[in-house]
Amino acid sequence: MCLSGYEWADFRETKAGIKMHTSIRLCNDTLSLDKMILTPARPADETQLDELIVYQLDVLHVFDRGYFNFAKFDAYSEKGIKFATRIKANTVVHVVEELLVDPSSPITRHAMVTIGNMKHPLQLIETTDSNGKPIRIVCNDAKRSAQEISDIYRNRWKIELFFKWIKQHLVITTLYGKSENAVYNQVYLAMITFCLIILMKNKIGFKGTLLEMLRWIKDGYDQSMATFILKVRKEPERESSGRRRWDNERIFAETLAQYETGDVLHLDDLTYDPFV
Repeated sequence: MCLSGYEWADFRETKAGIKMHTSIRLCNDTLSLDKMILTPARPADETQLDELIVYQLDVLHVFDRGYFNFAKFDAYSEKGIKFATRIKANTVVHVVEELLVDPSSPITRHAMVTIGNMKHPLQLIETTDSNGKPIRIVCNDAKRSAQEISDIYRNRWKIELFFKWIKQHLVITTLYGKSENAVYNQVYLAMITFCLIILMKNKIGFKGTLLEMLRWIKDGYDQSMATFILKVRKEPERESSGRRRWDNERIFAETLAQYETGDVLHLDDLTYDPFV
């Protein structure tokens, strides 16, 4: 965002911007929006961490390195609030105990540690991402295995896919107003639309993707709900085998057989009939 047009959201000398602090609820592979806080881009991410926390003992919070605060981590551990996050490259780690690692697993290290000036011990799991880069994850839930914590943190990537989906399909890349109220309202409307699409998809039991659901809604917004549901659930009238692949081995065998038997006169025929 250009600073001259959005002075209320100053971020750098010539830049402006906003942050959408968001928590996504992931349960049984179902993703839904849980909380959202809009702020100018300048305040640090960790200032909104308390607002995004769910104060339930059966919830595991997974967040990125931007939400990193030793005092808050100790307070959460004291209250029994479970979390998992990546640690920064310069984080001081004090080893309490090294734990055994299954050589066949992608986990390269598992240990009990304390980080920075924290008092409560954490599990430290070292592994690699899809590009082979090392990742260090800490978690205060002692009951979860190293492999489970690693898999859970990999699922955090779904929030990035959520942001990408919102930007691509609900058009947040273009802002229609310059005031703080106008910008925030546009983002809120996009989030409300996203939630309504999920609710509609679950309500009618649609098995397709969210993008397909969005297209159905765009095509049938002026129809009655009964008509809309009938169209969405209607079976295709004809079946298609899709794009067919050439059976190259069969074609070669038949051509070779024709050549060996001398049946090659058709190859000299220059007549072209597109209907044959």
